[in-house]
Amino acid sequence: MRVAELKARLLSVVRRGPRQVLWVPDNVNLGNFLYHWLRAHRDQTSGLDVRARTSAAMRPWLEAIPQASRLVVAPEEVRFGDLRVMGMHQDWGVDYDGETLHRFVREILLPSGALHEHPATELGVDDLVINVRRGDYYSHPVHFQTYGFDQSDYIRQAVELSLQVGGPIPRIHLVTDGLTWCRETLGWLRDYTDSLTFCEPGESARENFATIASARRIALTNSTFGYWAAYVANVLHADQGADNRNQVVAPWFHARIGDGKAEQLDPGWHTIRDPRWELPPNPTWGVPE
Repeated sequence: MRVAELKARLLSVVRRGPRQVLWVPDNVNLGNFLYHWLRAHRDQTSGLDVRARTSAAMRPWLEAIPQASRLVVAPEEVRFGDLRVMGMHQDWGVDYDGETLHRFVREILLPSGALHEHPATELGVDDLVINVRRGDYYSHPVHFQTYGFDQSDYIRQAVELSLQVGGPIPRIHLVTDGLTWCRETLGWLRDYTDSLTFCEPGESARENFATIASARRIALTNSTFGYWAAYVANVLHADQGADNRNQVVAPWFHARIGDGKAEQLDPGWHTIRDPRWELPPNPTWGVPE
């Protein structure tokens, strides 16, 4: 038995709690660590002592969402005997359900207003927001192999499905971290609407999130940031007496891990299951979009 494996087994005997610490990777951002917060909130609601380990990327969001402070623990405050819990906790129906998720959104995310107030773009009730995740998914070779797919083909299907379930689209607004690609590649969206607009280059992540969360009609790509914005939109519209889950379109695919399925999707959303999930050709590595 290797020394590292032996050490891990011995520590697993010592680290039995009573507190559990969800081990948040240092390289994940809002869309991923919100699932750790959700897990901590779920378990605390059940009477368990569970916290999510903080990271540098998490700290600005903790300042914006102070209600989450009870869900986390700083690395220097993790005790030797705390049980470390690995995993990403993102599987709908296993790690959480709709009731658990909506309670978390209402109790933790909504009170501060950080993720839903002051959207950068004012939307009409029938406008469609498309969240296009590009960034390192398409500029980094390893991430591209894991997350890349033919977004243009998928987006066309998503818009056509939104037309079927929601009727005419007065305006399509794109929220994206790949403005250049979207402007150069998705001009054909004007065939589906009288107005095609884009987020501004200087918009913050909070403004992007709030814009998506304010929309009634949403089309997502494979992004946890987008999933969470749609979750918040669903809660906001439900609290106003309107269920908009059937106005959200998302891809079946998330990543080339396991069978590739996006386990995070609300079962009330429309899922596109059969576009071309193969890798698009000729990415340009390392060139910001």
